[in-house]
Amino acid sequence: MSKLNTFWITDKHVDFEYKKYQLLSYFQSVEKYFLLNKLFPPFTELINHYKRLTSLKNMKAALNHQFPKELIEVDLKNFQLNYQEMFNDCEMIKEIDKIINFSLPKFEEYIREGEKLYEFFEQHIEISPVGVIPLYLKEGYLFLQDDSKNSTKVYEYKITLYEGSEVEYKGIRTNFISWYSNTISNTSGNIKSKLIKYRVKLPNPAIYLAKTSIAIPETETFLPIAKQALVKYISTDSDLKQGTI
Repeated sequence: MSKLNTFWITDKHVDFEYKKYQLLSYFQSVEKYFLLNKLFPPFTELINHYKRLTSLKNMKAALNHQFPKELIEVDLKNFQLNYQEMFNDCEMIKEIDKIINFSLPKFEEYIREGEKLYEFFEQHIEISPVGVIPLYLKEGYLFLQDDSKNSTKVYEYKITLYEGSEVEYKGIRTNFISWYSNTISNTSGNIKSKLIKYRVKLPNPAIYLAKTSIAIPETETFLPIAKQALVKYISTDSDLKQGTI
C-alpha cells in the first residue's frame, strides 16, 4: 500500500495540483485495501491525517483571528462596524488553504467508508470467555477462531493504560503463541488446559474467544477489531465485578 507522509502537505512542492494528484493516488490505494476487506493500517492512517489537517486549519484560523483589523466603514443603517483583515496570506499559505479545503471532505468520505467496514465486521465477531474467568484480567490469552478456515490461533494479550492529554485510555498488545486445527481434541477448553499445563507463566489465565463465521483477513481486520472488542468486553466485565455500573 502506498503511504502518505506525515508532513505530506508541506513536503517537497507546496502546489495544489501536485498535492491533489498525490492525495488521489493515496486514496486509490486505500480503496483497493478496503475492497479486499483489509481495514488496517489504512483506517488508522486516515484518522490521523484527518486530525492533523483539522488541527492545522484551526491553528490558521486562530492566527488570523489574533491579527488586528482595520475599521473601514460605520454602517448606521444596520448599527454595525465593518472591519478589514490586515493579515494577508502569502501565495504558499493560499495553496495550503486550497489543499486543506480539498482534502478534508475526501478524508471524511474514506473515514466513513472505514467506519462502515469496521461496524460490519465487528457485528460478525463474537467475544466470549473460555471457562471461569479470574479476577486478574490485564493479561491472558485471546483465541481467534475462524470457522471459514476451521482453525484457532492463540495470542497472548496484555492490556496497558495510556495517559493522553485529557483522558486515560486502554491499549492492548498481543503476541502470537500457536495455531490449532478445529478438531474434537482441540476444543477451546482443551486448548486452555494445554496452555495452563505448558505455559506456567500464567497459571490461572483469563482466556477469551473471538469467533467469526465469515472470511475476514486476519492480520489487517480480524485481529485488530477483536483486540478492541476484547478491551471493551474486559472493561465492562471489570466494572460489573467492581460494582461501578
